[in-house]
Amino acid sequence: VRRGWPDRLLLRIEEQEEVAAWEEDALLNSDGDLFYPKQPEQFTADLIRLHGPRGTEKRVLQTWLSVRSYFQLLSLKVNRLTLNSRRAWLVELENGLRLNLGREETTGRVDRFARVYRKFVAPIVPRVAALDLRYTNGYAVSWREGQRPELKPAVVR
Repeated sequence: VRRGWPDRLLLRIEEQEEVAAWEEDALLNSDGDLFYPKQPEQFTADLIRLHGPRGTEKRVLQTWLSVRSYFQLLSLKVNRLTLNSRRAWLVELENGLRLNLGREETTGRVDRFARVYRKFVAPIVPRVAALDLRYTNGYAVSWREGQRPELKPAVVR
């Protein structure tokens, strides 16, 4: 809104187009700016849910935009991407799998996950609760309750 001389009022209206849901009550536009819908019904199931400390909206959205293609190529739906208070990244997939990406090399860790997903992870997804991808040469598996495989003792001679 701005005043036009001598007796006019000039309005500029831009429609907000949501690209993600932020926390529980806000939406983000493509620039990472927060806005609040009048009706909560505006939250659609198709929107990714992004979470993070106050002021990190743009960073979280940018990270999502940089990694989403990996999940799309695998036909995996991401329900939630979180930057926690320790600045570590967490991903929750629709199939129930949680990914701990840590603080650094987020895109590289998602890339490594994508390269092994179909062959090694997809067959065991129903038994896995979470994958910790912070390791440089692999990942750690957290099994669902009662789903841990039995390990046979090895004989070393």
